[in-house]
Amino acid sequence: MAITPPQNMPQDIEDTLRKRLANELNAMVSDLYEIGLSAVNAIRQNHAYKDQTGNLTSSVGCAVVVEGEIMQISDFESIKPTGAQGSQDGKAYIQSLASQFPTGITLIVVAGMNYAAYVERRGIGGMTGGELFAKQAVEDLLLELQGK
Repeated sequence: MAITPPQNMPQDIEDTLRKRLANELNAMVSDLYEIGLSAVNAIRQNHAYKDQTGNLTSSVGCAVVVEGEIMQISDFESIKPTGAQGSQDGKAYIQSLASQFPTGITLIVVAGMNYAAYVERRGIGGMTGGELFAKQAVEDLLLELQGK
């Protein structure tokens, strides 16, 4: 998100504008991250599958990406000692997705195990509810920014 100031702009005005833009960007990243964490918590708490290894639940996490760079990423906390693989897979998956968003600001929420889609298709994964929550929360945030 490159913004080039006019060539004749005084340095102090340029510095002030850059600082304001950076503050706004940081606020947006923080707000999106909080929405992502809420979605992650909803998914982790509202699934209907039997969590035998903890891998699927541990693979659920989020990140906020700006211009293809991860600005904030959840910890992918392993919920069981046997869930470490899920944590690793979730983090690796979200890092691989970040490069697919080279422009703008993006909130990514994932379940990183390769069988997550299968579990979700069976209606027991909880991802859909987390996704709906995140979409509505982001929409509300954008409306708030527009002053509506």
